[in-house]
Amino acid sequence: MLTFADLVELAQRTGRANDPHVRQQLARLLTVSQIGQWNAQRAKAEGAKGGGQAIANLGKITQTRIIKLAASLGLEILGPNGMLAAPDGEQRGRFAHAMAFSAASSIYGGTDEIQRNIIAERTLGLPREDLPGKGRPYDEVLRSLPVL
Repeated sequence: MLTFADLVELAQRTGRANDPHVRQQLARLLTVSQIGQWNAQRAKAEGAKGGGQAIANLGKITQTRIIKLAASLGLEILGPNGMLAAPDGEQRGRFAHAMAFSAASSIYGGTDEIQRNIIAERTLGLPREDLPGKGRPYDEVLRSLPVL
C-alpha cells in the first residue's frame, strides 16, 4: 500500500511538490487518512461496548477511498512513467501495481455498495430494497425476471 509519506517523497523527488493540484490531492489524501484513523479508533471503542458495526462499514468504505486516491495520485505525479511495471517502472512498478490492485479494494470484504446498503438499513433504518423474486428458489428467479 502507498502511504502519504511515500507520495510526498515522490512529489518532492519528481519536482511536483509545488504543483497546486498535486498539493491539493495530497491534502485530500491526508484528510481522508486522518478521518479513517479516527473512525478506526471510534469503531474499536464502540466495539468494546458491543456496538460499532456501522462505523466498521464506514471504515471499509474509507479505506477503499484511501487506496484508490493514493494509487491515482502516485500515477498522476509520475505521469506516463507511472504506467511502467517492473522492472522498468518507478520503484520496480510499485505505482502501476498499486493502481491495478486498487480496484480490488472496493470488492474484497464486501463491495462498497453492500457496505452502503448495510449502513442504510441497519444504522439509518431505511427500508430494505424490494428485490424481484424474493423468497423464491434461485432457479425460478431467473425465469421470473422481466426481459429488458
